[in-house]
Formats: sequence, C-alpha cells, structure tokens
Amino acid sequence: MSAVSAPFGLRPSYHPSGVIRPKLWTLANSYAENVFMNGPVKIIEASGVLGNADPAERAVGVFQGVQYTDITGRPIVSNWWVSGTTAQANTPIDVYYTDDPWITYAIQANGSLAATAMGHYADWTALSGSTGTGLSTVMLDTATLLATINGLQIIGFTPAPDNVIGDAFTIVDVRIAEHQYLANSPTLA
Repeated sequence: MSAVSAPFGLRPSYHPSGVIRPKLWTLANSYAENVFMNGPVKIIEASGVLGNADPAERAVGVFQGVQYTDITGRPIVSNWWVSGTTAQANTPIDVYYTDDPWITYAIQANGSLAATAMGHYADWTALSGSTGTGLSTVMLDTATLLATINGLQIIGFTPAPDNVIGDAFTIVDVRIAEHQYLANSPTLA
C-alpha cells in the first residue's frame, strides 16, 4: 500500500497514441537551480529556454534529462541538472522534456485522497529533488485540492498492487491543467 512517502515527481505514464515522445530544447548555461527528472518545467518567456515551474506557474511539461559538454570537453548525460553547472562555451545544452498536453502523469500525493477527489485540481508541492537519484520529489499537494482550476487535474487512481484509494500517500493519475500551450480547462460543476 502507499503508506510510505516515496515521491518520484510527475512520472509520464500514458499517452493516447501509446507513445510518449520527449522533445529536445535548451537550458541556459550556468542555470542557477537544480532541475530534477520528472520535475515540472516551463518555457521562460524572457529567454525562451526551459526552467523550473513553481506550483503557482503554468508548466509546459516535465524534465526528462540533459546532455552537454562540460568545461573539460567531456560529454555528460544526466537525469538532472546541477545548479550553476557551466557547460563548454559555444556548445549546446540539450534538454529532454515532455510537452504534450495529453500525457497522463503518475504522482504521489502528500496525503490521503478519497474517490471524491476524482476530477478535482491541485498544485504540486514546492520544487525539490534527490541529489542521490536525480529524481524530483514533488508531490500532489492535497492542501490545495479544489473543484476550480489549479496546476494539475486528477483523472484517475494509478493502478498498482501497492496503491489503494485512500492510502496515506495515494498515487494518482493527473494531467497538467494549467498548461503553457493551452487555455485553462473547465472546472467541475
């Protein structure tokens, strides 16, 4: 059962086409924040590059990894970006991320969720992650559960033998409701 808090961020789990295709974009050299795999990201308007998306912001998708050449000329492939890393000058910092608004993500809640949470909206918790695994540790913030638009919409309960509706840290299926590419979705009646 999901009685243990073991967050993994927003893990892409389903797309109607059957294929989840990460896209390639870029990150600013020396970006001054850790960016963890499965962490929500946004396109920064002022620069056009990717960056972390805070809970109060619209997200474009989730970070899936980075590839760049470090200042010694060594190629680096990683599932997370270390804050302040400097890549070799005039070389790309290739970031892989999901941006399709129809992707379903699995996320662990920071509390129990009943069946009545289906269709409701909530934000994710403050950005955080594990420097050991490189995985995001954001969770669905049950304190922000509303019937009106919020960052994520609960569209199901993740089917797994260790996940039951109402568990202490329920794992749910969500979609990004406040997506950078789309207008807000309708709220519950």
